[in-house]
Amino acid sequence: MANIRGKIVNPISTTADFIGETEAPVNLNIGTDMNYQATSLSTFLKTNIASFLLTDLSNVDNIFLLSKPEKYGQSIFRNSLTEKTIPLNLKGNTSDDVKLTTYVYTILASCGVKCPGCDYIYSYIDEDGDTITGSTIQGIGVSVCSNSQPQQIGGSCNIIHISVGDECDAPVPTITENNQILYIDNGKKYQLLSSRNESNNYGWEPVSNRAKYNHVERSDFDSFDFPQVTIRGVRKIPATTADTLCGPVTYTGDTYDRMNYNWFFGKNSGISFNPIQSGGTPVILSGAMESQEGVASISNKDGKILFYTNGETIYTSGNTIMSNGTGLSSSGTSTQSVVILPKIQSNKYYLFTTDYNGSPNGFEYSIVNMDLQGGNGEVETKNIKLINNPLTEKVTACSHSDGESYWVVTHTSGDTNYYSYRLSSAGLTGPTTTSIGSTHNTARGYMKTSPDCSKLISLLYDEDIIDIFDFDATDGTLSNFLTITGMTFDIGPYGLEFSSDSSKFYVSEGAGDKVYQFDLTYTSATEMTENVIEVANINSSNFGALQMGPDERIYLADYNNNNLHIIHRPNGLGVQCNFQKNGITLSSNTITGTTSYWGLPNVITDKSVSCDRSVYISPNSEGGYNFDLLINNVNNVIQPKKLSCFGEIYKYNQTTEQFSTSSLTNYSFPYESISGNVTGNTILIQNQNIGEGEFLLKTYWGYDVNTLMAKQEKVRIDNILTYKRGELYGLYVPETDWYFISIFEASKPTYNNSNSPTPNGINNLVVSSTFTSSAQTSYSVRGLSQPIVSYNGSILANNIEYSAITSGSNRTIVLSFTPLDNQILTYAYVENGGTDDILPDLYIVDSTIKSGATNTQLPSDRVFYNTTKNKYEFYIISETVSDVVMSVNGSLLSPNIDYYRSTTNQRRIIFDKPIFPNDVIEAFYQPRANVTGEIKTNNPRISWSIDTEPLTTNGKFTIEFSDGDDKEFNTILYSFEVDYVVGRRTYGENVLLTNVNAGDTFNYRVKNEKFYTPIMGETIYSVNYSDINFIKIMVNSGETY
Repeated sequence: MANIRGKIVNPISTTADFIGETEAPVNLNIGTDMNYQATSLSTFLKTNIASFLLTDLSNVDNIFLLSKPEKYGQSIFRNSLTEKTIPLNLKGNTSDDVKLTTYVYTILASCGVKCPGCDYIYSYIDEDGDTITGSTIQGIGVSVCSNSQPQQIGGSCNIIHISVGDECDAPVPTITENNQILYIDNGKKYQLLSSRNESNNYGWEPVSNRAKYNHVERSDFDSFDFPQVTIRGVRKIPATTADTLCGPVTYTGDTYDRMNYNWFFGKNSGISFNPIQSGGTPVILSGAMESQEGVASISNKDGKILFYTNGETIYTSGNTIMSNGTGLSSSGTSTQSVVILPKIQSNKYYLFTTDYNGSPNGFEYSIVNMDLQGGNGEVETKNIKLINNPLTEKVTACSHSDGESYWVVTHTSGDTNYYSYRLSSAGLTGPTTTSIGSTHNTARGYMKTSPDCSKLISLLYDEDIIDIFDFDATDGTLSNFLTITGMTFDIGPYGLEFSSDSSKFYVSEGAGDKVYQFDLTYTSATEMTENVIEVANINSSNFGALQMGPDERIYLADYNNNNLHIIHRPNGLGVQCNFQKNGITLSSNTITGTTSYWGLPNVITDKSVSCDRSVYISPNSEGGYNFDLLINNVNNVIQPKKLSCFGEIYKYNQTTEQFSTSSLTNYSFPYESISGNVTGNTILIQNQNIGEGEFLLKTYWGYDVNTLMAKQEKVRIDNILTYKRGELYGLYVPETDWYFISIFEASKPTYNNSNSPTPNGINNLVVSSTFTSSAQTSYSVRGLSQPIVSYNGSILANNIEYSAITSGSNRTIVLSFTPLDNQILTYAYVENGGTDDILPDLYIVDSTIKSGATNTQLPSDRVFYNTTKNKYEFYIISETVSDVVMSVNGSLLSPNIDYYRSTTNQRRIIFDKPIFPNDVIEAFYQPRANVTGEIKTNNPRISWSIDTEPLTTNGKFTIEFSDGDDKEFNTILYSFEVDYVVGRRTYGENVLLTNVNAGDTFNYRVKNEKFYTPIMGETIYSVNYSDINFIKIMVNSGETY
């Protein structure tokens, strides 16, 4: 092939102009676009072009919208390129994990020629703090990143060379920590995790700039539910009038029924709920009874225990066996061996008894009469047969729809028959029989009516059956049968109790360790079973009865345990019922050997809760309340979230019908206080800080913001802005808030005396006695004051039965009648005194002198024997503004030797020597009341004062007059009303006693009645009385014209 040669005339050439990387950022002052879509009022907001984060994400669809950066410039054919940047200044762009500084260590084993295959085993600490192990053999080096020199932990070679190099260039690890999401939904608790990580999510074109202009997007989500709080001593505001609220005393004067205030059960165990009347917690008692299962007890309207029983033996309030109180035909091994019902308008009580399964004793009743045996009671009727057939150890009771009588219901064995008996003031009637539900082939398991008397539930322990009915409190019949079967119990359903609002019921595993809550708002047994919630599970427990206390807590028996468990919020859904293990201990330093068995007292179900709970009548503005705060930390959120608890108290304004948003006082419990102690914190409230009225307690939470940036900045916030609002009454949230009423009691009226004690007044009183002579009517007397004369203890009427000459040198008393020989004539006078300076107060001792402990005397008692101090006491008819001079049978007694003035009761005189029937006691003093003793008008003016002025006009005073022999004011002869005046402490009224005659005698007193109308419920009422004064009219009212 021939060689071809050619010449290029215009040769091609290539030139290139390389443009260097150019940084020319444009100052656009661009930030982020964020759309805040949360409904919460609480946010974490940190400005200065920094960060915006939410803390309540419960209702947030998009937390915020972030506009992505747009590229500026078009392509590589432009000679410059800039990119829009976003100045977020975010902190925390490295892992939260602790990283250790590490260096490169090189390990070379040199064990000599005699050990060519010898190995060397080592360990070291890497940058995450983890211990790593490895091995090498002679002659082969290995390099590791460690924060310290590697150590030999094995191998046959022990000659090594280790050198250290530069710091390791370890990559920044990704975030591996998770946030716990702890929440409660529909009564069940959940514990989930949310991821926390960092990644370079924005890497858009141009690729050449990717490394320089990268963005970090944080995936960081933290959410949790705050714990539910229960506060003892307070309650929820009644939702309807059916959810009763009352005061300790009703307007009719009867104290609210406290028949469920004292319990005796198990092995000598007992509880008194009386402290809840003043905001306290129950205290333990010791009884004389031991019972495996069924028990009952009954207290009077004031909360004093009357008697208790296991269905076999009845015990008095003094822990002794009641007269005729043995041999009742029940058994302490019957599930519900007995229930006690009061007979209306009497002091008698019916005891209805059931015997253990298969016993032929059937259904019987006995009657206790508390008027007998000096008030200790006696069984006057015993074991009256009502049903001969064996029963199923079940008996329950509730009120009739008339509110005046009761239903008692039982069930026979081997059939479907329910028997309802009615107890009224007329006696016992019935039964009404309803054949319905499952056949009761076995006996064990509780049966109860609901607190609103609309439902009845029966448990069949050995058959795993729960029967549910509607109960008609008018005719005592059952209907609308539902049965829960097929639910697998570990042992069987035994204990039963309703929530106080009758919307739920609780069932305990008999001799087991679980408690379940069923929701009665579901209409089918299938739905109830599918939505049952386990609210308690205590390994190795031996559960028994569930019983509602008057404090609206459910107590759970646990066999051979010296504690009872407590459900503090029975109306709460699921785990929000606030179950507390070992909520009350049954023993103490002074009460020992007491334990729970399976039973707790069987009570009238609608009387189990006291409607006057959380309604407090305080003596005055001093003192206050100690409310226990219990945190339901069932989702274990306190420690991981570092929660602290605080709250505020708000007062209800009756004018605006809303709670004020300005708090009166507050309480606080730091994280350190509650992290290991969720039941031992107490809210202290002083009356002087809150006054009187209705009050709301709202609890808030402080917590660390546990998101990446906020956590590193140690941000801590609270939810007060979120929670300081309410669905009702301006501020009230029923789910979280608590409520109580505190009213100052009506003040005791104190009589006013316009006359001050004179310098020569009662303290210079002279008392003298003499024996009369039938031939003598005139007797000498010294002194200038009008004398007070008594003849054999009877006060004589001046100018009617005697006349006195108190001027000149011949001062005498002239009797208007001829006295008998050797009668006692006593006269007292004040030397240099006035005619009205003294009051004679005379009393002839009755044949029977009443006795009792200190301060147990009645207002009508004039002479009383104090068994606490072993002293006789005399009560004068009026408080005094002077000393008191005493005379017994005409003998003048020495003050502070023969008698003493009480330091706690101005009307009490304490004698150092015995007083006997028919003794004549006379006291002489200047009374505080200026209308006392003999008065010469039928139109006196009664004046009095109270120590606390009224804040409203909701109250009145009533001056009441009764006959002189009617010291109990059983019949009011005259009454005069005076209305409250806001801010006034002193009152007076002229009273006109019509149609009276000289010699008529009266007792009078001033009654102070105070009223408060709450948000919902009955009017709160307080009443107090002045001392009783005795007067004798010395003029005829006459007919003037």
